[in-house]
Amino acid sequence: MNIIIIGAGLVGSSLAEELSEDNDVVLIDTDYDLCNKLDNRLDVKVINGNGANIDVLNEAKVNEADFVICTTNNNELNILLSIIARSFGAKKTIARVKDVEYTSLFMNKKRSTSIDAIINPEIITAYKIIQLLFIPNSKNFTLLASDLIGFFEITLSKDNDFVGKAIKDCIFPKYTIIATIGRKDQIMVPTGDDVLHEGDKLILMGKRDNIFEIIKNMGLFDLKKILIIGGGTVGFYLAKYLEESHIDVKLIEKNEQRCELIASKLNNTIVINGDGTDLDLLKQENAFDYDVIISVTDNDETNLISSLLIKKMGAKKAIVRTNKYSYTNLYKILDIDFDVSPKLETIRAIKFYITTEFNSIVNINNNVEVVDFIANETMPIVKDKLKDLKLPARMIVGAIIRKGQIIIPRGSDKINAGDEVIIFTNIDEFEQVKKFIKG
Repeated sequence: MNIIIIGAGLVGSSLAEELSEDNDVVLIDTDYDLCNKLDNRLDVKVINGNGANIDVLNEAKVNEADFVICTTNNNELNILLSIIARSFGAKKTIARVKDVEYTSLFMNKKRSTSIDAIINPEIITAYKIIQLLFIPNSKNFTLLASDLIGFFEITLSKDNDFVGKAIKDCIFPKYTIIATIGRKDQIMVPTGDDVLHEGDKLILMGKRDNIFEIIKNMGLFDLKKILIIGGGTVGFYLAKYLEESHIDVKLIEKNEQRCELIASKLNNTIVINGDGTDLDLLKQENAFDYDVIISVTDNDETNLISSLLIKKMGAKKAIVRTNKYSYTNLYKILDIDFDVSPKLETIRAIKFYITTEFNSIVNINNNVEVVDFIANETMPIVKDKLKDLKLPARMIVGAIIRKGQIIIPRGSDKINAGDEVIIFTNIDEFEQVKKFIKG
């Protein structure tokens, strides 16, 4: 693919480096010294100039671009650059936008068709932390499709109601399916006739919010009290989601005006105006009594100090926001359980969005492929309902993403051209499934 990246900071340059392995990449930035440095280090075409300039865009061949990715530090500029790039012939555009109001506005495609994807680092960071809270072992929990769907692993005990039943006779939670079965040393994509055994490891897949609810209902989530330091966008979205999940949440924010604003928008979260590094305040608020401390201010030093203080006081777990990439290694040697970087999460989200027509995104124990593709009108699978298609035996359609909405399909559902589809298949049948889908 031909990819243009405008903005050569950490996000832009990292994307350019990773995407250049399989794509033709052009990197544009106004910083002359930075461009020279990256031109010597990266195997991409580097242009020193303004991404909104017609001559610069023509030099980058914007009319031939499959993607234009705008990653400058200016929200408005990224939006403007995306609109300009589309008007000059770019097929798709992606903009990094931190402002929540802009995100909401441009995610509504009825209002704008100039930007195909808005990546908000603050919101995806909040969801990443939620993921770590619910299932801290990332091997057992993964979010896909821009964090809209997820899958996780459970092991069937002998007293589980599913043991001894065929899958077609089991009643699963709404919007949830069994994607794979792990039995002894084998992992397989199941059929409806497969009988479940004690000790089977099932990977369940479903809508993100349903998955989180299932995890709680199955007793896999036992956190009751969470303390958040920092009431910015990340802290606010964390508090909002957690209080809706019936978890006791307390939030400490230094800015009094911000405290008043978020307190008016939250229903059950206790909002405290204060400094998250103030030891007297932390003792007064019984910080030691919380299961998890989440420090998500814009200041790395505040995040580190508050987390270490509260863990020393008795908190079980600490999660911090990392704004400086260089601090990541520091957290590993200190008593910090997880660190989450908005920049790295942004890179991950953008890379996920840029998929080929048929792309293997996850391999499970070298037995099962999780495949993501965009359906087009030439594919035979868009013609009929799933129940009327002669699908390969070991192929499961796990999810359909249509205009930002998730469908966990049943037999009566149909795949339309333009849908993003996620399937599971045994690795030894991968090529057969690929041929079936492409026709």
